[in-house]
Amino acid sequence: MNTDNTAERTPGPWKVEFNDIVVSGNGEVIVTARDIYEFANYEANMAFIVRACNNHDTNVELLERVLNYIDVNTRIGKEIKTAIANSNQ
Repeated sequence: MNTDNTAERTPGPWKVEFNDIVVSGNGEVIVTARDIYEFANYEANMAFIVRACNNHDTNVELLERVLNYIDVNTRIGKEIKTAIANSNQ
C-alpha cells in the first residue's frame, strides 16, 4: 500500500495494441500514437516503453539481490544503491 501520497503506477503487464496504443494489465490506455506520432520512430518508442515498464520490478529486485553478494561501499555498490533509490522516485 502506498503511504507517501504519490500515485501508484498502473498495473502491468503493459502491451501495445493495434500498433498505436499502450495499454495496462487492466486495460487502461497509457499512451497513444497520437501523443508521440511526431516522432518517426514512435512504434519503437512505444515498444521500448512497454519493455521498460514490464521489466522494471524484476530489474530492481535483481539489483537488490546483487547487493547481498558485493561490498556495498565499493563504487559499483554505491551505484547500484543509487539506481535502486532512483527507481523508487
